Amino acid sequence: MCTVEHERSTVVCDVAIGRVRQELASAFERGVTYTVVEGRGTRVQAASTVDAQRFMEAVQRAIVSAQATDRAPD
Repeated sequence: MCTVEHERSTVVCDVAIGRVRQELASAFERGVTYTVVEGRGTRVQAASTVDAQRFMEAVQRAIVSAQATDRAPD
């Protein structure tokens, strides 16, 4: 489960973290940090230099993509 904490921080589930990392790496050169939260996933945070709206859009786009891939039939 993914949980938005606020406009610059979200906890991303293990299923989606790879896609989120990939999306954010292409959208932002720097200013994004990742911290493992035991039993919850990975906290992804954007620095104040990162556009919060673009950050959240990229995170949500990646999560939706990961969920669609995870649900696709074999």
